[in-house]
Amino acid sequence: MKPSYPLHAEAYRYALHCVDKVYESPMGSNHGPIQVTNPNGGVDFFQEHDFVNGTGYPWCVCFWLTCWAVGANKPFSYLSPGAYALGDWSRQNGLTKPITELIPGDGCVWHEGSGHLSMFESYDENTGLVHTIDGNWGDKVQRATHRAMDLYAGIHIPEDGITPPVYHKPYWVIATSANGHKKILFSEYATRKRVLGILPRLLKRYGINGLTIKKSKIKPK
Repeated sequence: MKPSYPLHAEAYRYALHCVDKVYESPMGSNHGPIQVTNPNGGVDFFQEHDFVNGTGYPWCVCFWLTCWAVGANKPFSYLSPGAYALGDWSRQNGLTKPITELIPGDGCVWHEGSGHLSMFESYDENTGLVHTIDGNWGDKVQRATHRAMDLYAGIHIPEDGITPPVYHKPYWVIATSANGHKKILFSEYATRKRVLGILPRLLKRYGINGLTIKKSKIKPK
């Protein structure tokens, strides 16, 4: 008998609820009002479900986090809007699995653009292609196809309610997208002195395109 994954089913159902119905308004803005209801879905609404205040930054991760927080009523432990940051944290905490062991609702972090995250649907071993539901794909929520060889991390959320505690919240995070767009987001606990101290290093490493400053809801330790 196959194991039952009711929470994954609910997260996946929420994602389906948004396919081809949620898009940026105006397109290319990383903004958008609630466009579907019962449950709600919209770009700005998705961006409420990470640890950064405000809107206007790449939201592929925020979409997946919302699917779990709203659809499955099981918020992920680490609420970073950064694809690579989420993949790294998941790997460090034993929540990653190979593509052959993922189930619909799990997350896929991709080496695409500046970093991208999708919801897993299925994997075709014959073609090496992975079928997903993606937020911020063509400025909307829609189905997409990726090459398995481009997978950075497959994230599997346990259904038993046990997830690793979060001990560290960063002062900054890089929000990225499949089209190469990225923004540096600072938390409200990164003081002016701290921002000025680390900004030269961040600019040298990540470049100046898409730089913004946002405030976080969670104080880092």
